[in-house]
This record gives sequence, C-alpha cells and structure tokens, in this order.
Amino acid sequence: RIAHGRNGVFQKILAAQQKNNDISIGPRPHPMPRSEPFITSIIPQRKYVIEKTVSNVMHSKYIIKKVTKKNKGIYEILCIAKPLIETQVCVKQYMADGRVCGDSYSNIEDTPWGQCIAISDGMGIGQGASVQSKTALKVVEMYIRSGVNIKNSMDIINLMLDTGNEDVKMATLDVCMINCYDKKAFFSKSGAANSIIIHKNGAIDTIKARSLPAGAGVPGSQVTTSEISVDTGDLMIMYTDGFSDAFMRGGMQDRVFIEYISAVCKKNVNKNQPANICAQLLAGAVKYATGCEKDDITVAVISIL
Repeated sequence: RIAHGRNGVFQKILAAQQKNNDISIGPRPHPMPRSEPFITSIIPQRKYVIEKTVSNVMHSKYIIKKVTKKNKGIYEILCIAKPLIETQVCVKQYMADGRVCGDSYSNIEDTPWGQCIAISDGMGIGQGASVQSKTALKVVEMYIRSGVNIKNSMDIINLMLDTGNEDVKMATLDVCMINCYDKKAFFSKSGAANSIIIHKNGAIDTIKARSLPAGAGVPGSQVTTSEISVDTGDLMIMYTDGFSDAFMRGGMQDRVFIEYISAVCKKNVNKNQPANICAQLLAGAVKYATGCEKDDITVAVISIL
C-alpha cells in the first residue's frame, strides 16, 4: 500500500518504494529544515531499506534518528542527513610582543551545515590590533549563527570598522565555511592572506584574496569569495600574513613556501594530526624569520576526516 504524498521529493520516495509491496509509506511535508524530512507509516524492521531509499533519492547519506509509534501499525520516522565528512581543527599563535597576539580566531562548530573557521588580523601588533580583530570576529560569529550570508556580513563589518577619519582602523577577515553534507569549502576573504589546500592525491590549490582589509574605507575593498571541493584526507591551511611574511623576509620564494607546507603535511599525513602540522609550521616560521622584524602569527590546520 502506497500512501499519499504531494511534494516532488516525497513522490520519488513513493515510486522507489513500489517494489517493496510489504512496506506501507505515507510521507508528509513537515515544517523542519530540508535535511530532516519526516516519513510516516513504516514497518520498523525494514529500517535499512528506508535509510537506503531516502539516501538515494536525496543524493546524500540519511539515517533514521527517531521512531515514534502513532497508531497500530503506523510509525513516524525522523530521517536526518549524515555528514559525508568531518573535520579536525588546530590553531596555534605567536605573539610578536610576547604578551598579546593581535590576531584573533574563532572555531564555530554549532552550525547546521558543518564547521566555520574565521581568522582576523588587526592592524599592527599587540593589544590595539587584538581589539580590532576580536571586534570583527564577534560580528562575524553573530551573523553566521543568525544565518545571514557571510559576504553580506563582511560588507557590514567593512562599514562598521571604517571610522571615517585619517586613523582608519583596518582588520583582515578570513572565513572558511565547510559544508560537511556536500563536501564543499567556501572561503570569504577581505584583505586576508592566501589559504592552501593539500589534497589527498597530492594536488595543491591556493585560495587568494585580491581585496583590501575590512574598514579600509576606499573603493574596491570588497570581499573575495571562492568555493572548492574537499574530501577525506585533504588538509587546509589558513594563516595570517605574519606567517607567510616570516618566510618571505627570510628569503623564501612563493613556490618554495608552498612546497615547504606540502612537505610538512605529507610528513604527518599518516598520523592525521593537525596539531603536529600546525606546531611544525609555526615553529618553522618563527625560526626562519630570526633576525627579521616580527609580526603576530596565526596558523590554522583543518583536517578533513
């Protein structure tokens, strides 16, 4: 017996179930996020069949989270999307003045789509820069949790930080949002340093920002956005310009810089420990810049599991 269902997606579920005559399904739309469709009237012993059917129709992995008996022989099943990937994050910092790091970062895990890592670099070093970067990230966090488009959020921050006088306050913004359900990473950068993705197959992608810092107060200080596919075994490295500049001031060229990061990642790839990679990268930057003018440094390593 095939019950009613008007929504197009649910109609597909019904059609897919027609081969199983011993199962009765009555899907109904429910005021929940799209990732949590309800399916009713099912024999619970056929859990695997339903999970497989819903997963095939929705083109994602779905699992049954809750079963509620409604009437005799009638059950309500809550299916939720299972993340295709997971993340492990490590962030380490270096304080140029030995007291306060002018960089700030935020690792936001309680989003409906996955993980968000945001880094901000205030102008200069120390306490003053720290106030700027923390202010920028507080607003970013607020908008991310409210569901506002991140590009619009960063444009608002740009206006907020622009004081309109000669002492223009500037803070870079580097935001990476990882959708664990479709294996996509979205980058939004405003005056931020590059990010590097080391793929499991050895391929390397560089995410660049061509924009000025938030609050620059000049035409063209817009947000640069990028999208890239990620998968299990990939590593993403985000950093402030203090990290890359440390190597450049020490005489390392861009190509060698990327090769160095790749070598450190490959050395630790079997261990799958972003903490080791992060620590080695930060130590290398501090050591390589010995004798040069120092800046605050933030390095974040995101491992895709």
